[in-house]
Amino acid sequence: ATVVQGGSVVGILGEVHPAVLKRAKIKRARPCYFEVSVDALHAARVDLPYADPSAAHPLSRSLAFSLPPRFEAERIVDTLRAAGPSALESVGITDRFDHEEGGVAMRAITFDLTFDNSDQSLSADAVNETLRALQEAVVAAHGPAGVAIR
Repeated sequence: ATVVQGGSVVGILGEVHPAVLKRAKIKRARPCYFEVSVDALHAARVDLPYADPSAAHPLSRSLAFSLPPRFEAERIVDTLRAAGPSALESVGITDRFDHEEGGVAMRAITFDLTFDNSDQSLSADAVNETLRALQEAVVAAHGPAGVAIR
């Protein structure tokens, strides 16, 4: 395959030919190659403005819940976002663990919550208290459907 920039071929890439692999006695790998013009890389360079990183890093925490079969994890994400403070920057799913509880197939889903702390107003204790409130909100909203804190 060729690498094209501005209508001109500036590089190539592909898989090494089987005859070359045989001569090199390479049996269990499928090596690839890539070659690109350094001049083309410099010509395509885009200078991005530099911004100093914030002195305060976001605070991240995880919450895990057991979900019954067919219960959509996105419903938990929606509840966490709705019940969370404005500092709750993102909610994502980071892990899934399949298990049984009382003979019922369940899923333990771990959610990653990130809180914006750019103004350095959040303490770890405040975020931990928020997590307790979020757990309670999820159990109140979805506990009757079989969702539980893990």
